[in-house]
Amino acid sequence: YGERLVECIEEPAACDFSIVIPVRNSADTLRHTLETCLALEEAGSFEIVVSDNSDAGNDAVKTLCEELAAPQIRYIRTPFVLELSKSFEYAILHARGEFIIPLGADDGIYPWALCYLKKALEEYPGTECIVWNRDFYTWPGFFEEGRQDLAIHLYDKEQPLYEKWPLCRNLPFWMEHMGTVLYNLPLLYINSGFRRSYMIWLLEKTGRLWDGPSQDMYMAAVQLFLREDILHIRRSLTMAGMSGHSTGAGKQNMQNKLTVYARENLAQRVPLSCQMGEYVRAAGECMIPYIIRADFLAFYMSIRRLSDRGIADEKAQPFLEMGWLLPRFLERIASFDMSFEREWGYALFAAHLAGEDCLREVRAAYKASCARFVTPAGGTGLEHDAKLGFDAQNMALNMDAAALGCDTVAAAVRFGSGLLHL
Repeated sequence: YGERLVECIEEPAACDFSIVIPVRNSADTLRHTLETCLALEEAGSFEIVVSDNSDAGNDAVKTLCEELAAPQIRYIRTPFVLELSKSFEYAILHARGEFIIPLGADDGIYPWALCYLKKALEEYPGTECIVWNRDFYTWPGFFEEGRQDLAIHLYDKEQPLYEKWPLCRNLPFWMEHMGTVLYNLPLLYINSGFRRSYMIWLLEKTGRLWDGPSQDMYMAAVQLFLREDILHIRRSLTMAGMSGHSTGAGKQNMQNKLTVYARENLAQRVPLSCQMGEYVRAAGECMIPYIIRADFLAFYMSIRRLSDRGIADEKAQPFLEMGWLLPRFLERIASFDMSFEREWGYALFAAHLAGEDCLREVRAAYKASCARFVTPAGGTGLEHDAKLGFDAQNMALNMDAAALGCDTVAAAVRFGSGLLHL
């Protein structure tokens, strides 16, 4: 970026909190994200860093920030179009807060978020990272059948507000249950944040900052394999939004029933190539079967990336063996998927790299799959087909956002605020 990295991360904080929002061609949803940010209850000084990564000539984000003219908003623009991980990295490097909270341009934040974070930072002054509950909302038009999901986590008043989650100390548990706990890991995006000092630790441990095929999955792998534990706040502080601008949807676009609106928006933001800082798979990462429907794909690729660089080698090795990977990835290939042959091709290539015995095993699985209609196990992370009502296992209320009149993430946050009353 033409700037000195260490100077950026060692610069003293100028305020208590930075809410960091990288944006790409999505002023329409950003307006409502900013609405939730500007409704925050005061708990010290804070800024909202809007980092505009839009295409050249698209000034809608800048125009919106000028229209709102809020003193908390600080608008910056990337020097050139960046891929997602580097867009987050650039935005975070320009944050001036002591504690940094990354959000997406279609997400929301609850009014009480800074109050809870301030209290936690005061009671645990030595903690660098904090993870919390995050709720979930799909924007209108995202799903073809017209439904909108709204999931709000409830809480038990009898339980302590805080708990320490063991991370690498409890690695087998996390890895065994990755299909259900992936989005509970500290992603350092939407469900977690960090002090400025964390970036110094990250640079010393890994030799870089944000990396990998997906910034949130890479950070989840870093936290899980390199940190002993993390402080968890048993309250919802943010709401993850899923819209046509969402990159997670973009990577699984053809695997889901998205509306024409969502597909058009995704088509505008996905084609990024030949740009500086673009993620490229290393040779070792090709041994991870490239099955898009497996929502933990980027997570395992990130583990491999860390392992190949000698950062998490011994801890990671058991979870990179083909005997561990193949059952988890192959069950996500579906006969009805238009990418069926391509994904089996990726699986066969990964098996080829692992050796003749592995290749023979995957060939047999491919032939068997061709002979029958296969419905994939698990979900993609986007399908979110939870039944309406109370989900006791996850302590969450699953609702129809459209029936509740929640046509934006700001409206969903207002509804959640009234329900939780924190």
